[in-house]
Amino acid sequence: MTIAATTRKPAATTAKAQPAAPLFHGQSYHAAPDDFVCDVLSLVLELAPGITGEQAAQVDAALRERWGGDRPYIAKRQGEGRSDRNAAIRRDYQRGESIALLCRRYQVSRVTVWRVLGMEVAG
Repeated sequence: MTIAATTRKPAATTAKAQPAAPLFHGQSYHAAPDDFVCDVLSLVLELAPGITGEQAAQVDAALRERWGGDRPYIAKRQGEGRSDRNAAIRRDYQRGESIALLCRRYQVSRVTVWRVLGMEVAG
């Protein structure tokens, strides 16, 4: 019995052209997919080409010093998406949905539902 070694050919891929990576400290800067600092710096360098690699390195170091190892909270902008959510809460309540169901559906507290509906909050 003869065993022949075979080599696996890589699958053909259709690679999309990627824009040139911005320079960071004299080298191309590619954001790691799960690193928030890399993502932010890539965006900053793309949108503000006047920032030097040294400045980007200082921002990188400062952010990692302050937030390294943490999961920072990134708030949505004030009111963003709330008017649509609040309108849906009012609509569903008028259709007879319970407060408890609205809390679960929209992932908000009873107090929030009461406030949206204009009810007096018991204190």
